[in-house]
Amino acid sequence: MSAQLPDSSGWRLSTANGIPYKLVEGPTGSFNYNGEAKFKEVYIIEEDRLLDFIEESFPPSFLAGDAINFVTPRLMPGSTAVYTTDVAYEPLEDGIPCDPFNNDPEIRDGGNAPNGTYARYLKLTISYEAGKPTDENDPTTFLQVNGRASAEFLNIQSGVATWENGQPVQQINLPINQTVAETEWTVTFPSMTPEAVAWLFNRARPYLGSVNSTVFGLINSAAAETILFTGIGFSESFSSEFNDNKEGQVELSFLEKRINGTFGHNHFYRPDTGTFQRIIKPDGNFVYSQLNHNNIIG
Repeated sequence: MSAQLPDSSGWRLSTANGIPYKLVEGPTGSFNYNGEAKFKEVYIIEEDRLLDFIEESFPPSFLAGDAINFVTPRLMPGSTAVYTTDVAYEPLEDGIPCDPFNNDPEIRDGGNAPNGTYARYLKLTISYEAGKPTDENDPTTFLQVNGRASAEFLNIQSGVATWENGQPVQQINLPINQTVAETEWTVTFPSMTPEAVAWLFNRARPYLGSVNSTVFGLINSAAAETILFTGIGFSESFSSEFNDNKEGQVELSFLEKRINGTFGHNHFYRPDTGTFQRIIKPDGNFVYSQLNHNNIIG
C-alpha cells in the first residue's frame, strides 16, 4: 500500500473534534438473541492524530463548578446510543513501522527521522456497542446501575402465632424462619477525572449508613427507607502511558430491603406482637438516619 498513499487534504469526513479521517470499511455489525448489538468501522488517519483520537473516543467526566459534567465515549457516526469500546491501530503502509507517540529518541529530542522511516498514516479498527441513550439534563442516564438478589433470614417467635385453623402454636421452640428478599445495588460512575472523584467522595460520605428519606429515582424509584447506603469504592488508572491523564471509576453500594412489600430498613420484627415496627433510640431518632439520597449526585 506504500505506493498508493492517500492524500488527507482531500478527506471529506472528520470527527466531532475535527480529526480528519477516511472511512475504508463499515460500519459492519452483528445482533444476537440477548439484545446485544456490536459494530465495527475501519478508518485511516494521520499518524500524529492517534492520541487525539483516543482522547476523543474515551473522555473522562469532569468537575464543572459544583457538579460533575458527565460525558460518554465517542458515538458511532449517525447513532445516538452506540458507543466506542475499543480502538486498535496499525501502520497503513506494509513493512514500515509506526511511531505515533514519538518513542524514537531522535524525534523525542526535537529531530526528524529520515523520510520513509515511519508510516505517515494509520489504519484504525474501531469497535462499538449499543448502550442506553443519555440526556445531558439527567446525570443518572450516564451511570451504570446493577442489581443482585440477596436475602435476610428472620427467626420468628412462635409464642404469638397461630395455625391456619385458629389454634395457637404451642411448640415454644418451633423454628419459624421468614426470608426477607433484598437487592444489592451498585451504581458505577465510569471514567472521571481525579477532581471529580474527590468531589463525589466528599459529597457522598455524609450519606453513608443512611436510608433514603424520599423516593430514590436512581434505583427504580425505590420507596422511602428501603435503600441503605452501604459503601463507596473506587479504582484508578491512566488513560495511556504516553500522557498524564489519570482517571478514576467510583462505585456506590446500596442495599434494598422491602419487608412484606411495605416496610424498610428502619422496621424490625417485634416478637410480642408478631409485627414490624420502627425502633426509636434514646436520642429520639430511628436506627438509620433518613437523608435524601437523590442529592448525592446533585
